[in-house]
Amino acid sequence: NKHTILIIDKDFNSGNKSRRYIESILYHEFTHIYDHVNLFTNKTDFQEVTNLLFPYTEIHAIIVETKYTLGLIYNPKKEISLSSNLYIENGNIKLKEHIQNIYDNFNAMISEIDVYNDDVIINVVTTIAYYIGISIFLDEYKLINPYPIEFPEEWNIDEEFNQIKTLYQNNEITESLCEEMNSLANEIAKKIYYYYNDSDNS
Repeated sequence: NKHTILIIDKDFNSGNKSRRYIESILYHEFTHIYDHVNLFTNKTDFQEVTNLLFPYTEIHAIIVETKYTLGLIYNPKKEISLSSNLYIENGNIKLKEHIQNIYDNFNAMISEIDVYNDDVIINVVTTIAYYIGISIFLDEYKLINPYPIEFPEEWNIDEEFNQIKTLYQNNEITESLCEEMNSLANEIAKKIYYYYNDSDNS
């Protein structure tokens, strides 16, 4: 049997956080647990499974979180647009503004990084996975992404980004598919890391 413990920070339910926002974060985290329980069931090493599930489970979780906060989990036929409201930490915001915030935060993050070490790369690639999830969500509801992400040209990762998105959209999720997506995410991480840590590019 697999045992998973969800640790919730004592400040998570404090302050003026909206109930829908709190619930959407829990949906996000429980999606990770669901993926852990249902994929790679023949493996017992928790960290190995966690590694293999990336980026699939982050893409999956951000889609579920977004659907929940837009009221689509229990009403999947609800009509939405870029002007639809979703709940954030201290209120609500239009979907278009939410996407812009993710876009702006990503650009701010990469512009402020001085050293691309392993922890930084993990944060960057996780944010890329979130953006893939948002892009897939918009495609599902036939909405045009008002802020398509643009990576620094020198990273040369557009092909891997698009391959991960296509794999998620066009295939039934299996363990082998997760491993393929994981390999592509690792390639993205390596390209970014070696660009910033190769003495020839410094």
